[in-house]
Amino acid sequence: MSPINSTLNASGKMALPYQQIKRLVENGGIQTTAEITEAQLQPASIDCTLGQKVYRISSGFLPKENETVAELLRERTLYEFELEPGTILETNTPYIIPLRESLNLPATLIAIASPKSSIGRVDVFVRVMTDHNPQYDAIPAGYQGPLYLEIIPLTFAVRISPALAMTQLRFRDEQECFPTTDEMRTIHGSDPLILTTSGEALPTKGLRLKENILSFTVDLTGSEIVGYRARHYVNKLLDLTKINAHDPALFWHPIPRQANGELILEPNSFYIIATKERVRIPSQMAAEIMPYDPSTGELRSHYAGFFDPGFGCGNDENMHGNIVVLEVRAHSAPFRLTDGQVICKMMFERLTEVPEKTYGANVGSTYTDPTIRLSKYFSSHV
Repeated sequence: MSPINSTLNASGKMALPYQQIKRLVENGGIQTTAEITEAQLQPASIDCTLGQKVYRISSGFLPKENETVAELLRERTLYEFELEPGTILETNTPYIIPLRESLNLPATLIAIASPKSSIGRVDVFVRVMTDHNPQYDAIPAGYQGPLYLEIIPLTFAVRISPALAMTQLRFRDEQECFPTTDEMRTIHGSDPLILTTSGEALPTKGLRLKENILSFTVDLTGSEIVGYRARHYVNKLLDLTKINAHDPALFWHPIPRQANGELILEPNSFYIIATKERVRIPSQMAAEIMPYDPSTGELRSHYAGFFDPGFGCGNDENMHGNIVVLEVRAHSAPFRLTDGQVICKMMFERLTEVPEKTYGANVGSTYTDPTIRLSKYFSSHV
């Protein structure tokens, strides 16, 4: 067995935690043109960072099985430029930036990409591309090659810099076995996964559960401000290199609670809203939001999908869960949301072993508060 393959537990078929991702780096499974820092290594994922070149393309594309991204960039780039500190990306404009990281995966290991939470919450659409692979964000087992990030700022023009982390990778066995419905019920009975607004575990019989997927409902009555709608035509740049630096009132409209508990989602508008239920991810598990489910309505409910082990647990795993903050966009027509309506579905998976660090303030995690919050780039709530 190669050193990289040895990172997988013998029982296998699960996702890799922090220490096994770290070994994957040490054994050459994840490579970089710079240096992979400890800050990039998350409890069950690794942050990937921007390289030095920006390609302005006319439209998005995916390579066929006999094509590389570099070949397509030579054909389809309108212009290119160096990525320097302070580079500006315009709204509704597609760009591709090679990442500093590349992969040399073993034959049994796949990778899945997802936007960083803070990137999803500002409506910057990012997707990872790889050579010979006609799909986004899903990297096949045994992939050896570069990584590229397609970036489309949808609402705000943004300022970026080299080495900025905008996406993250999780690693799984190619033949991963997810928990069954019965296993999920057993886990929830001893280590609650979904809780009420007051922090009490939902009764096992009352779970909206199918196989390893739990459903959550939208909260439109729980507080005076139930969400935020992004302003159109903002006359300010959003600097993604500056934390707690932007006045949210310049970028967001707060959404007050309505007496009827409803919210009409407007087409081409971007919303931040939250769930009624709280989620709690035990240390031996991770989770991911399904970005689009037609059964919940004509909307997309999430752009940044990963939830690390320990989310909602606090440092001692006794915290009574965190709400799920959602990035929501209606499709081509207005859509009515009502309080308590199913808004998203979360898919749970096991890790090969408990990670040596879990989500929480002690490792610098950002979204540890149990209330709705805008992205870390904003100084305070509206």
